[in-house]
Amino acid sequence: WLQHKPKVLLILVAALVKAGVLFGGYSLFFSLFQFPPKIVNTMLFVSSWPQLVTSSLGIILALLITK
Repeated sequence: WLQHKPKVLLILVAALVKAGVLFGGYSLFFSLFQFPPKIVNTMLFVSSWPQLVTSSLGIILALLITK
């Protein structure tokens, strides 16, 4: 199903899924255990939009290398 979609859409979906899994996992972890708010905020920030950027760039780089 996804193999016939534009590569841009696939890159965005993969990046969103990765960031969502990381953010959700950290959110669940921090809801179960107590950590200082500064650490929680930093880890949740790192797993949000920076993950979208780095995963998108990583996928694009991999596609360029495999061409």
